[in-house]
Amino acid sequence: MGDDPVTDVNRTRLWLNDATSQVLANGLDLLGVSAPERM
Repeated sequence: MGDDPVTDVNRTRLWLNDATSQVLANGLDLLGVSAPERM
């Protein structure tokens, strides 16, 4: 870290987006539902 605070916020938001996407994909897979590539 130590970069511009805006850059840190953007990096955190991208990480959160990736984590949320993975959790949703795993949950849908457990339910036997296919996830779309894009919405």
